[in-house]
Amino acid sequence: MAALARTGSVRAAAEAVGMSRVSAYRLRERAGAESFAAAWDAALYNMGRIEARKVTEAELWLRAMEGLVRPRLSTRLGDAIVWNQDNKSLLRLMRIFARAGGHGLG
Repeated sequence: MAALARTGSVRAAAEAVGMSRVSAYRLRERAGAESFAAAWDAALYNMGRIEARKVTEAELWLRAMEGLVRPRLSTRLGDAIVWNQDNKSLLRLMRIFARAGGHGLG
């Protein structure tokens, strides 16, 4: 994800890790790769390449419980990927819960 965040190019990022663009897209769509897709979206969103997409309640739960992947560029040890706590998702879930009268989500 660091290469994607740095270049904004799926092809360049895939080549940087030794895979094809098509393989990267297949990996993104694979079951269980939700955090990979979220990191991908975050990298492109931060570059201004895509619009913010609507986030489902299931994804909000995932983000609130597991956090978000954030690329960190130009660290002393090179590019890195770090997990950050996502309090915004937790707050959005709390608002949804409150609107539902405190009786559950959705």
